[in-house]
Amino acid sequence: MQIPVEIAFNGLERDEAVANLIEDKIAKLEKICDYIVSCRIVIDRPQEVKNPYGVTLLVRVPPENEIVARRESVRGQSLDSLPVLVREVFEAAHRQLKELVERQRGQVKAHAGRAARPQAVEAVEEAEE
Repeated sequence: MQIPVEIAFNGLERDEAVANLIEDKIAKLEKICDYIVSCRIVIDRPQEVKNPYGVTLLVRVPPENEIVARRESVRGQSLDSLPVLVREVFEAAHRQLKELVERQRGQVKAHAGRAARPQAVEAVEEAEE
């Protein structure tokens, strides 16, 4: 990673167990895509007790791609759910990153019976008709 990982805890004290979990999950993302530019994760606890925790992950991948995953705890979930939210955010980012890497490498299959064409070309052709 070109820029060091940023982990921010807003409205709560830093939890080393959660920070270690985040570091492990980031390492797994880097196995999928070894050219990640930056990764920032924000864990916040709003002052209003509507949702105890919110977790946001931003991953930047060249050329100019951003992957954003966000999860909030649901009212009534236990306060011990922070590690669960972190895992859910990284699962969502994992899927998005995997899809992005497959597109970049040209590994996405075209639909049967239809040649792969840029969407912009198809839209222009439809507009001309």
